[in-house]
Amino acid sequence: MAENLITALILRRTGVAWTSVQEKKGRLEIADQCTAALEIPPSAATLADAEATALIRARCGGVKGRLTVALPTDLALLRVLQLPTTDAAELRSMVELQVDKFAPFALEHMVVGLEVLEQKEGGSRVLVGAAAIEQVEQLGQACFKAGLSPTEVDVEVLGWWRLLQDAQVLARSGRELVLILDDTASDLILTQDGVPLLFRSLGSHRPADAHEAAADIAEELRFTLAALETEWGAFPAGPLQLWHAAGFGSDFLAALGAAIGRPLQTHALDSLPALSEGLARRAAARTADTLDLAPPDWKTASATRRTRKRVMIAVGALVGVWLLAAAVFLILLQIRTSGLNKVKAESRRLSGPAGE
Repeated sequence: MAENLITALILRRTGVAWTSVQEKKGRLEIADQCTAALEIPPSAATLADAEATALIRARCGGVKGRLTVALPTDLALLRVLQLPTTDAAELRSMVELQVDKFAPFALEHMVVGLEVLEQKEGGSRVLVGAAAIEQVEQLGQACFKAGLSPTEVDVEVLGWWRLLQDAQVLARSGRELVLILDDTASDLILTQDGVPLLFRSLGSHRPADAHEAAADIAEELRFTLAALETEWGAFPAGPLQLWHAAGFGSDFLAALGAAIGRPLQTHALDSLPALSEGLARRAAARTADTLDLAPPDWKTASATRRTRKRVMIAVGALVGVWLLAAAVFLILLQIRTSGLNKVKAESRRLSGPAGE
């Protein structure tokens, strides 16, 4: 049963969350969903430390199926590019050249993936994702030491993107700004005719000081739009679609609206399904054109584990057949021996009268 499950896991210092989905009768259904708090002590510098992995193992005992783990948006470099080809091999080559230009690390120190967002008229709009191998491996080690075996790495903001798409709340035409504020991060999505132009983390902005947090977000937003203008043109003034967690109150929302100088269309983030569900839906629809930041050796290790599991199952089946055959042989031998003993006894009983 677990072989048919597809699970997406979000792993943070404050907690874990996962959703397992399964296709039944052509529909995707939730098989399991869980959110649990973590109280990782300050002595654990990373999630891969023994103190942290022990807690993760205790909280994630129910995780089953093919596993995708999500990288926080602020640990990934995401860039949308318009490229003049639809050929998969050419796209990969062009992406590597582009990443080498704007990434802060050398290619050998990064994992790079791409996702095709749109293709038409011989061109492709693609999302390029890159992350430091060290960060991805650290997340992977936290999972492996906790007894989990992820095979794909996604990015959290793309889970929100999938949920917004499924909810059909995005504009089909024109440009649109979408800001997502959850309890630990803030992510920005810019779209053109429903297709993304930008995914970006704006960092963590807790509403302890409403005006300061609003000013920080407004400054980040202005910087982002100015940088975007050189590549995609000016972004017209218009409302901002804001999805926020419950901790962002009316004071913060009012301060944010004043700071960015745009009307806000506010929505409660709780009205959307869980972020892990959005990531699980993406994982269930995964193709060769879906972003994956997992290092290549994860795939090799996963294939090795699957092969070892199949071999163990085959060996177990052979041993079971041998034991069954041996048991049948022993039973037949016992029946034959018993019959022979009866014949011998009858022979001895008749030998006396026959001799007389």
